[in-house]
Amino acid sequence: MEDVYDDTEDDGVASRRRGTIHGRHLRVTEDVTTMTEDVYDVTGAPHYSMDAAKNAWVIYFLIIKTINLMQKNYYLPRGDKEKDPWLQNIAAKLPLYAAKYNISQEDVMGTQTDAVAFDGLMQYKTSIEAYCSGFFGFKDLARDGAKGIDIIQMPMPPTPMFNGPIRAGIFARVIALVARIKAHPNYNIADGYDLGIEGTEKVLEFNDLKPLFSIRLVNGGHPELVWKKKGMSGIEIQKEDADGNFITIGIDSSPNYIDMAALPPKGTSAVWRYRIIYLYKDQRVGQWSDVVSVTVMG
Repeated sequence: MEDVYDDTEDDGVASRRRGTIHGRHLRVTEDVTTMTEDVYDVTGAPHYSMDAAKNAWVIYFLIIKTINLMQKNYYLPRGDKEKDPWLQNIAAKLPLYAAKYNISQEDVMGTQTDAVAFDGLMQYKTSIEAYCSGFFGFKDLARDGAKGIDIIQMPMPPTPMFNGPIRAGIFARVIALVARIKAHPNYNIADGYDLGIEGTEKVLEFNDLKPLFSIRLVNGGHPELVWKKKGMSGIEIQKEDADGNFITIGIDSSPNYIDMAALPPKGTSAVWRYRIIYLYKDQRVGQWSDVVSVTVMG
């Protein structure tokens, strides 16, 4: 096994990655962009050489077969149902980290009070929804009646599961608290996972990517290919020629792409057909898009 380094510059930001070559596999284990990649060529073997000018190992690959991009989801769940247990967890564990992250007793108790209040609200919401369902059934039965039913009893609304006023902005406060914790010089990611303030990792399998795009006419009738970057370096654009072959006409690193080829002679029309594929670090990844056609006029 040998350590290798790759000094690159992406979007003007210098990056130094450290990885290891083990057998036929390169694993990039450190990257300031917090991405992890498994990269192979057609044989599965990495190809690399010494770049003397930069005095660093630079990794070159013939054809990328598989790339896994590691990203993190936002730590805070989106739905109220998921937010509730998340808040209960951080409120319960916050006292364990109060001293380490200089969290005041007021903040600890405030978070715990907010957690109790929000949990009560969620339970009351469930009760209210059940009550509303029962009430509407009662209303319909009172209106229309039913065979064999004479007297019906109106359901009673539920009693709130908490007393007293609630401070508005429960999650605004806890988000601000999380920001303070993560900005602390002693912050540890393991603590973050325990508190639930580190997002879960998600793997994007590049080989499954298939770009979608549409075409509109701009600049006097020229096709503009409208596409979304989705974290990729860019796209390769191919256009069908007169013989039915798709020929690369350009590389686009930022949406959108306008084909400024000469339009048909005046008074005539033609159907132009395109397809695109994503690029990552100048290599094709994923699948070719479906072919999209557009009629251009002279």
